[in-house]
Amino acid sequence: CYLLPVTIVHAQEEFSTSVIANYDVSETGATRVSHEVTLTNNFSTIHAASYVFNLEGIKIENVTAAQGQKQLPAEVTSEESTTTIKVQFPEAVVGKDKTRTFTISYDDSSVATRNGKVWEITIPKLSGVEKYNNYTLSLNIPKTFGELAYLSPKPISAQGGEKLVYTFNANQLATLGVVA
Repeated sequence: CYLLPVTIVHAQEEFSTSVIANYDVSETGATRVSHEVTLTNNFSTIHAASYVFNLEGIKIENVTAAQGQKQLPAEVTSEESTTTIKVQFPEAVVGKDKTRTFTISYDDSSVATRNGKVWEITIPKLSGVEKYNNYTLSLNIPKTFGELAYLSPKPISAQGGEKLVYTFNANQLATLGVVA
């Protein structure tokens, strides 16, 4: 009987994933959501053939996926309260540290609702925060909505202009969503 040392191996993820989410609320309350996703290969022999994006509890419309100016095939399926967007990549990006950046966009009518004279904006919490190496969310609100009465959590940055832009990171969104 031989005693061999036990080696603990931690599996490294095949890809590093960074997401920049942008919620652009119009003056009518209609919201165009875009997720700019960057996948970075952590191994030289693996490539992503597709990307699956799940949304819980919302109904979306007008889904598009693009890599630069090139449209990508996107399959949308809904089952109970989950909507799944599967983006196919026609060309392989192979090689360690090689990246693929693409955008998934859709309309979400549930983000901004008007209650009397008050606009209420709700963005659900980020689930599976551990899947992302970096995650940033920007909320763009028209100045015509008036003074901000409440915003939680406190954004990491705020900018003025034609639209008020509030930026949040993954740690802020892991336990609660954005409420304004």
